Amino acid sequence: MSAGTFTRWIRFEVFTGPDDGQGGQDDAWQPLVTVWGAVLPVSATQLLMAGLLQMEVTHRITTHWRRDLLNERRALRAQVTDGPLFSVKTVRDVDGRRIGLECDVVEVQVP
Repeated sequence: MSAGTFTRWIRFEVFTGPDDGQGGQDDAWQPLVTVWGAVLPVSATQLLMAGLLQMEVTHRITTHWRRDLLNERRALRAQVTDGPLFSVKTVRDVDGRRIGLECDVVEVQVP
């Protein structure tokens, strides 16, 4: 994992408010951390190899390993500076060596 590939400034936010009771969330997001990272679209081949049948995951965000991101249990979203907003589905340590993190994300539309 080369730092030269992290060309996007990404702000991660956590949801701090209550659910609306219908599976949605009000607009109560607090900034957690802002990091350098890379945002890459996930290909259909990668989804097939991962055994996923649904096309929910649209992109993968990679960044340096951070304990606060890996241990966060509240809902997360990622906002790329001057770019799209993503809902974070999973956060995982790439190889278990505390070097990098991968986040599977879904692009969402801002109302």
